[in-house]
Amino acid sequence: MKINYKKVATVLGSALMLGSTAAFAAAASFTPSSFTDGGVALVVGQKAASSDLKAAIDLTANLAPATATAATTATVTGGDSVKIERASQKFNLNQGAATVMGIALSKDELTNLLADQVFKGKDNKEYNYQQTIDLSDNLNFTHFSDNGYKSDTPALGFFLNSGDEVMTYSLSFNTAPNNSTIKDKEITMMGKPYYILDYDANKIVLLDSASSATATDADGGAVTLTAGGKSYEVSISSVYTSSNEDVAKLVINGETTEALAKGDTYKLSDGGYIGVKEVIKATREKDANKVEFSIGTGKIELRDGQNVKSNDKNTERNLVANVDLGTTLNSFGFTWKVDKDTFVTPEQGNLTVPLFGNVNLQMADITMPAQEVTKVNVDGREKIKLEAPIKDGAMSLDLYYINQSNGTILGLGKDANNVLVTSTDTNLVYNESAKNKWFVVSWNSSSEAETYLLSATTGFDSNDADSVTITNEITGNDICTDVIAGRTCKVGNTVLTVSDVNATSTNRWVNLTADSTKTNFSTVYTPKGMKITLPTTDIVDTDNFALVFNEANEDGKIAQGGSFTATTKVSSIDSENKTDVSAVSVPTLRIQDSDDYEGYVSSKLATKVVLNDPSAAQGSATVTYHGGEVYANVFVTAPGATVTSGTSASSVGVMTVYDNEVSSASGKNLVVIGGSCVNTVAAELLGGALCGDAFTAATGIKSGEALIESFARSGKTALLVAGFNAEDTTKAITYLSNNNVNATVGSKLKVTSATTATAITA
Repeated sequence: MKINYKKVATVLGSALMLGSTAAFAAAASFTPSSFTDGGVALVVGQKAASSDLKAAIDLTANLAPATATAATTATVTGGDSVKIERASQKFNLNQGAATVMGIALSKDELTNLLADQVFKGKDNKEYNYQQTIDLSDNLNFTHFSDNGYKSDTPALGFFLNSGDEVMTYSLSFNTAPNNSTIKDKEITMMGKPYYILDYDANKIVLLDSASSATATDADGGAVTLTAGGKSYEVSISSVYTSSNEDVAKLVINGETTEALAKGDTYKLSDGGYIGVKEVIKATREKDANKVEFSIGTGKIELRDGQNVKSNDKNTERNLVANVDLGTTLNSFGFTWKVDKDTFVTPEQGNLTVPLFGNVNLQMADITMPAQEVTKVNVDGREKIKLEAPIKDGAMSLDLYYINQSNGTILGLGKDANNVLVTSTDTNLVYNESAKNKWFVVSWNSSSEAETYLLSATTGFDSNDADSVTITNEITGNDICTDVIAGRTCKVGNTVLTVSDVNATSTNRWVNLTADSTKTNFSTVYTPKGMKITLPTTDIVDTDNFALVFNEANEDGKIAQGGSFTATTKVSSIDSENKTDVSAVSVPTLRIQDSDDYEGYVSSKLATKVVLNDPSAAQGSATVTYHGGEVYANVFVTAPGATVTSGTSASSVGVMTVYDNEVSSASGKNLVVIGGSCVNTVAAELLGGALCGDAFTAATGIKSGEALIESFARSGKTALLVAGFNAEDTTKAITYLSNNNVNATVGSKLKVTSATTATAITA
């Protein structure tokens, strides 16, 4: 089978997606079942060179635009449910359920579970009542880490400390029945029938899961009923008068009760209870005795302000009763509090109200739109580099370089011969003679934005006039050639005017002016709208720079959402001044025993930030920008309702993960990028963490070469793309991006250049 990777569809275009699912459309060029069944994940070594991550970005950038978009959805079948959100408010990170809903749940949200009901008292009057559930803000969608969930593994979900309130259920009467009318009557709570066994001041006793019937002794008859999923056969043993009261003995599944009068209860050997509503003793020989009764699975006692009791002795520590019962029954219910540290995540997604069991809290997968990855990294010992997707592809741009002797910033760019030029207004002077190498042109209309990485070359036009040629550094194409002073060059949505240009050999420069304040020369915008502010020459002679990131808001308005910083600085590492990414302004949690710390911006877009902060080495930061709202899909449901995660389009997913996160790509086919020395999944495929000569001995791949080999893994296909070194891996990715590759398990290619590969048959 053949895979044309260049034609495989993706939502992202030029951006790398990390930790989320986007879409592969089912295009004709992408038909092999091993790569369309379950989707594809790119796997990058966490400790690999940054070029491996860039290679993944480049591979994604070469995939064609998507014909469908996939996003996490959730559906509910089988019963009442309500999603915790409103039309104007999703369940975003660091939001509480009560705040998100803004109202108590009632029949309007849970039609059957919380339906308005009618209670018929002993006085034969009907009393209307309503039911509500108030959610607690302790149900807070958060980023947490706790060994009670998974050891040193951060997660997104809900972490409730022991004693935290989950919700409060209330049953309230419009007109309160007199207390003398409620005993031995049935009442429906949260969709289930209960039998009122007894009451007292601010106390009510219920029979759970009650089913009612009438037994007679005519013709030796028996009645069969089901309560709490159990079947009961009930017959009358005897009926007689004792102490001026009619009593009956019943036989229930072969067990004979004691004598029971109207209003009495009896605990069965299986733990259930029977409550007698009425005993009717025959007055004539030809008449039959009758006993009206209810059978339930347990006895529940609610006393105001105290823990709910079940079956007389078991105290439900996580349920506190709320009862307003004096001469009338005004209301009753309970507050549910967890009695131990409790977690709700997509992997561990259900909570059920204890004892009653009528209400569930269910969490489906978190919705995370297609994502982009930007990395702030070191480049050698003396440079800071920004790797980000922009309009035309993946950008790798050195931001500044340092003087290692005195530990201060020397200038912008890669070095004194490759200078980055920025400007905070609409005018920029690009000086070739001063070794200016790059500049950015960025445009932002508030709802759309774009960035181009450019260079300028001065020269002379056909009339021997001083002129400039503007080149796109990502595509390598000239945008405008031989533009003289006073003329313009259109770069995307920006029009640049060449205000002046000098092409003499000793003083080559150009003065460019943008046509609008929507344009600037000091920021970068990713395709999905993340704004990154670049340094200016103001940082020269200092020892640090905080790179500012601004999200769009949930409506797509550029730079109007959350913000955070990644601090870069000069650090003393191994007694030497080196560049370092030392901190991010987002609260982070350590990932297992690694040097990585992850956090999320507290915003509706919830950008993920991972700081790699080794104690004695240079750090880096990886920013995963979602470009749209991130929110939890959480439901309050009735018993029997099932929540299922899915996608919003009929398409196949593609995602990119680090090797230590490969379990999150379970069920997907893999493209494993990098050799076994730097990628643990590659090591698994090749049988060990083979480096250098050991890698060559096992694969036959030497310096200047790379291996593309297909393996079977966990019922799917894993395509390994591994060079002898990082540069060789990059060549192999370029080859893969532009050629049909045989992905049949066992097939191998030796890649010797970005355009050349030969099959390995031995």
